[in-house]
Amino acid sequence: MKRSKRVFDKSKVNIFPFFVLIVVVVICYVCYIQFFKVPKFSLNSEDKISTAGFSARLDSEDVSIESIEIFLIVNNDKKFLIYSKNKFDNSKSTHDLDVGFNENSEFIKYIKKAKDTELTLTYNVQYKNKFFNSELNDSYLINVDFKPPEISNIETDGYVYLGGVGYIRLQSSLDVAKLYLDNGNGDLFYPISNKKNDVIEHLIFFTCSNRPCNQNKVKIYAEDFAKNSTVVFKKIRTIKNKKWPKYLIKIDRENFTDKYNEILNSNIQIINKNDFLRINKVERALNESKIKKLTTDISLKKYFKGQFNQLANSKVSSYFNEERSYYFSDSKDEIIDIQLHWGYDLSSTQNADVFPVNSGIVVHVDNSLGIYGSVVIIDHGLGFYSLYSHLDNIYVKKDEIVNKNTLIGLTGTTGMAFGDHLHLGIYLQGVPVDPVEFWDRKYLNLKIDEPYKIFSSKSSKVNN
Repeated sequence: MKRSKRVFDKSKVNIFPFFVLIVVVVICYVCYIQFFKVPKFSLNSEDKISTAGFSARLDSEDVSIESIEIFLIVNNDKKFLIYSKNKFDNSKSTHDLDVGFNENSEFIKYIKKAKDTELTLTYNVQYKNKFFNSELNDSYLINVDFKPPEISNIETDGYVYLGGVGYIRLQSSLDVAKLYLDNGNGDLFYPISNKKNDVIEHLIFFTCSNRPCNQNKVKIYAEDFAKNSTVVFKKIRTIKNKKWPKYLIKIDRENFTDKYNEILNSNIQIINKNDFLRINKVERALNESKIKKLTTDISLKKYFKGQFNQLANSKVSSYFNEERSYYFSDSKDEIIDIQLHWGYDLSSTQNADVFPVNSGIVVHVDNSLGIYGSVVIIDHGLGFYSLYSHLDNIYVKKDEIVNKNTLIGLTGTTGMAFGDHLHLGIYLQGVPVDPVEFWDRKYLNLKIDEPYKIFSSKSSKVNN
């Protein structure tokens, strides 16, 4: 029998080198992930801390942080655990760490006794990359910064009208990381800032809203990156030039039930006391909280010019800080709820044209903001905002630049409005102020335009 000869196909490719190449690439990739995709820890104050603590930053791009421990070693001898955290939001790639010290702790006592104490900061970060659990350890020498930031040259006219706006100009040292004004009523106001030579110029617009400033003074707080802080109090007199009105508001159950169902997308037959409180107290608080968030940011540029306009041919039907006591028409003796009115209600003809009170940028458009109904919010710069609610139609969009001649909508009855009108609110960094002050050209020039003109002539702005 004749045997066939086996023939090899020389055209076949040897895949072994490709396999080796793939293995090498995979190994290189794994090594890259392991050795280059690691967290990065840094102090915001470079190599300094204070006796109050310090702030730090942990960057974690492409890794998940499991935990971090931070230690301070004194004179290469005593080791103190000063910070520990084992829960992180790993949807973020940057984590801010705020480390505070107890004034009576043993560690702080060491520092205060010997200001030339040698300190070493060391940390351990447990993390996961795409392939492994791993850890990062490092340490470096640090210094203690005992010097607090400086505040100087405070200027103000020293008074505010009830419900009105005040201003303070001041200077700080260049090491300031955070600065704000506290009116003592639970509100904080942040500055716009200018660097000038070896200082930072600050301008803060503030209000004490519907109350006098607490104890007729405001607190200015400054903090550096090492968490040293300085506090200065400034006397501010509140001129009580107005009395807030008080009204009894009668609620017709049947008419109010229709509004309740419209606003809360419900289908109840007739409202009771709890229903009324749900919309007038709970829903109102939710709506006001949202408005506060939408009107808090500070645009460093001033968009508005001149006095703010009132709705054309309108009459004031409700005032700022009006106290409203509500009762059912069939139960007059029981006051159900008491609320304050944060704006002016302006009545004109039905579906009257609504224009911005001044130039600005539309930052929010909402067709159903609870009791406020259809709403437009405009940013006028420097922390000032205007709100227009109960609108029937809206003709502007978010991020649109507007002026006094831009038609933004029509007055209406959306939300908790029982007659056609415009609710106008003015806000400063999220805090409501009396709109009537902004219809006075002289007042605006004295309290806002002139202080800003002096400030803006100093130098280029920086965001503090």
